[in-house]
Amino acid sequence: MPMGFQLQMDFGVKTVRSAYGSRYIKLYVAAFSLSCSRYKWGIFQDKPFTSENLVHALYGCFEYMGGLPRQLVYDQDSILVVSENNGDIIHTHAFAAFLQETHIQTLVCRKSDPETKGKIEAVVRFIKGNFMENRPFMNLDIWNQSFEEWLERTGNGHIHGTTKRRPCELFAEEQKYLLPLFGTPPQKRDEILSRTVRKDNTILFRSNRYSLPLDTFNAHKTVNVEIVDERLKIYTETSDLLAEHPLCHEKGKLIKSDSHRHERDKKIQERLEKTVSLLGEEFREYLTALCIAKPRYVKEQLALAVKTCESYGRETTLKAITFCTEQELWNASDLANASAALFERTPSPTDNRLPVNDEKYHISVQVRPLSVYTEAAMEVR
Repeated sequence: MPMGFQLQMDFGVKTVRSAYGSRYIKLYVAAFSLSCSRYKWGIFQDKPFTSENLVHALYGCFEYMGGLPRQLVYDQDSILVVSENNGDIIHTHAFAAFLQETHIQTLVCRKSDPETKGKIEAVVRFIKGNFMENRPFMNLDIWNQSFEEWLERTGNGHIHGTTKRRPCELFAEEQKYLLPLFGTPPQKRDEILSRTVRKDNTILFRSNRYSLPLDTFNAHKTVNVEIVDERLKIYTETSDLLAEHPLCHEKGKLIKSDSHRHERDKKIQERLEKTVSLLGEEFREYLTALCIAKPRYVKEQLALAVKTCESYGRETTLKAITFCTEQELWNASDLANASAALFERTPSPTDNRLPVNDEKYHISVQVRPLSVYTEAAMEVR
């Protein structure tokens, strides 16, 4: 690679032993390496990196090296890439803003691709197997300070096996080919906390529940929250804003946004219209009443109504709807029970006639009760 052209980056994670006992801590590292000189830098933290964390790490790397490369190589990590989009890469919000600020070229490669970014993968293995191996953990500040000392002493101070030169010596030549530093890192948030998304699309924060958009639980299991000017902002793990609420200082309250309710109402209406199109307009009024009576169980109520109609037929189900409406029974289970009762009372039509037209084969036979035959048998005895 030409000097000052390419910088590769990758992530690593390893569990280390605490210096204050038998406890173990999982540490995460973002590592960077220039492709020509193999000059390295990195930073550790005790939680997974977010897009915002990575942007700050990149600016720290550029400051450490004293300039910007022309190209940045990375894999399709979720904190960087949202979608491949058939080659037109869609980046996360924070990382896209970084690229727009620095105008740096990018090269996205597949995970564990040694032909494209094997240099940085080797650096991550080197850090984990050399610096992190058997080193006790005290705190992050001491750990990162020790890491920079290790870089000067070992990481960038030992002769590299491929270049046969020390990275620090070769970097002294490469540094003048780096672009001047420009752009400023975004301001760090003071307080970022993680919260688990509940099944009802809310999070619990300081004994209150805050609403999230519909189906957030299916897309995100955890979110990040921060307090800015007496407002609670909720982000995805890739730093995309999900919701914003006024901060509540009481306890046991549900703070919800009208827009989230509108999304839920829209979803309910879509389910209702789909069911009505399946069963018919005659069912609309009663199905609408079911949705109003059981807003949290709309899916189950409508599904049971469809199953009832399939089991007992439209006519029987419509009669059951009339009965349930008169009795004000707004529950799909009551509809199913009423349909079953009506179905049992309805005589099933039978036709025992032979498949011929001559009436002599269709003589009506008298049907006698069994008691007649019992009395006849007693007389014979």
